[in-house]
Amino acid sequence: MIVFSKDSNSWGSYWYDPKEDALRVTVKPARSEYHEWLTYEFPVREPENATLALKWEELQVPIRIAVPNAKELWVASIRSQLRAGLGFDGHFLEQAADWCLQNKVNLPRRWSGPKRR
Repeated sequence: MIVFSKDSNSWGSYWYDPKEDALRVTVKPARSEYHEWLTYEFPVREPENATLALKWEELQVPIRIAVPNAKELWVASIRSQLRAGLGFDGHFLEQAADWCLQNKVNLPRRWSGPKRR
């Protein structure tokens, strides 16, 4: 099991307090090539998920990280950036629209013409 703590100031397990756990992940260690130092690698990197591999000596611990709403997070980030100075540059507006089109997200509804009374 790997424990991620909210306390980033304490060193090692000397002052460990379970109440400060942010996340606990059950993992299955696997064999790895030798690493003298603790190494963090991302052998799988995709837009909505990745695998973090902690490697030390001859063991590795792969941890899968998934972001199910990655596209919505990207759209929120793009909107935030465009509200600042980038929104006044047509190049950035075009890039944002192109990204949304390519990823089929945040697209306008189909316009059906003016409403009749």
